[in-house]
This record gives sequence, C-alpha cells and structure tokens, in this order.
Amino acid sequence: MTSARYKDDFAVKLGPSTRRLIDMANPRESLGILPTGNSGNLFSRHYSDQVQMFLNGAYRGQLTSKTDYDGESSNLLILKE
Repeated sequence: MTSARYKDDFAVKLGPSTRRLIDMANPRESLGILPTGNSGNLFSRHYSDQVQMFLNGAYRGQLTSKTDYDGESSNLLILKE
C-alpha cells in the first residue's frame, strides 16, 4: 500500500519498507529487498546497507531453505524449541 496526494499529481509520499517477489512455483528464485536490515536495529552495521538498492528498484536473492545457507556468518541466531 502506498500513499499519494491528488494535488501532487499522485506522487507517492510513503510506502512499504520491504518488497518481495515470490515465485510460488519456484520459491528458491524469490527476490526481495529490505532497506532497514533484517533486525531493524538502528545500531546494526547492516541497518541501511540495502537502502541504495531499494531506492534504485533493485532486489537481492532470498534464502528460502536451510540448504541455501553456506554456514558463513558472524551473526547467526538459532531458535530451538
């Protein structure tokens, strides 16, 4: 959902902070962009590292399966029951 003003020739004033393109027939090919980082943490070094891509209309491939993860991360959270 976006917001625009009729008087401003429908120029978009605000909108979603994330975009996703999901191919339901092939989810591993899904794309997305999240300009404020996964955590939304203002103090994270990754907080705004996708902003320029977002503004340019670019996307990144999305990890949709455990097998997509290469095991290389210094910031990994594993939730267990």
